[in-house]
Amino acid sequence: MHASPRAIWGAVLALVALISLGALGPGGGVAPGTTGEQPNTRGPIPTPKPAYGTFVEAITALTTANNIYTTVSQPLPPGWISTVAPTAFGTTSTNCPHGRYYGSFTLNAGSGALLTGICNLWTGYIWYKSPTSLCTIQVQQGMQIQMQIVAGTNGATTGNMGFRVLVTDSPIVPISNGSSLWFESQASGPGEIISKQVGTVTAGDDISVTVPAAVRWKLRSLFGLLTASAAAANRVPLYAPSDGTNLLAFNGPNVSQTANDAWYYLWGTIGISLLTSSPFSFAIPDLTYPTGYVIKTQTASLQGGDQWTLVNLQIEEWAMPKP
Repeated sequence: MHASPRAIWGAVLALVALISLGALGPGGGVAPGTTGEQPNTRGPIPTPKPAYGTFVEAITALTTANNIYTTVSQPLPPGWISTVAPTAFGTTSTNCPHGRYYGSFTLNAGSGALLTGICNLWTGYIWYKSPTSLCTIQVQQGMQIQMQIVAGTNGATTGNMGFRVLVTDSPIVPISNGSSLWFESQASGPGEIISKQVGTVTAGDDISVTVPAAVRWKLRSLFGLLTASAAAANRVPLYAPSDGTNLLAFNGPNVSQTANDAWYYLWGTIGISLLTSSPFSFAIPDLTYPTGYVIKTQTASLQGGDQWTLVNLQIEEWAMPKP
């Protein structure tokens, strides 16, 4: 009895399937008591090598407001820079609003006149939620780190500010991932809100406040009480900021203050201006004021016995190395 071609072809396909599954042929089949898994011919799976490292710190005491601090370069051991982050000690660690301190942490090579900056490892505003740079940068003999901290108007504290760099003997971040270096531009994000009490101004003088070093201001409000003397005159106080030489704006009431009047004035980021009676309020232009600019009033027909009191400014401030 002869098998049909269909049956022969089916048997051939079944045999091929068994061979491909390893059930037949050389080394095929499953030995009793085994699972049928093929032996590992690649050797043991390597265990990842732990990264051992050293922390290198650059620290400076913050003792003066509106100041720029630059540390001496700290040598780095050969290895891989893995993490870079700012750190604070003492009262600074619990008192770091965004905008008060601006820092940069630079990788350098060489020395003296040949000192060369390679890259900034971390740049931005230092506050209590500052992020960390994750790096895969190889350090060679002779490389160093250097820190610069800019402290704003409230930047004088009894604490210390610094950076901490972890140098490891192998990268802790895969090289293929590259480095993630934190960068925040100057005057970005919210600034520190400062209430600057001027109080009483010398009789016969206008309000005048000069922006100090190492900061940039945005005026949120200027408030004061002008008490006119008995001298007959029509006084018109105007908001008149300048760059130290040239006026930037001019804004004030459309009525004049006469003898013995005591009127309140408010210039600020408000939507409605009240121009005809005390208390006055005026919307100010959206200006920023670098170091050396002057926030001031200019009062027409101001008399020697006239006096500003209760003067207060609310300012948004950013520490900046080059305001």
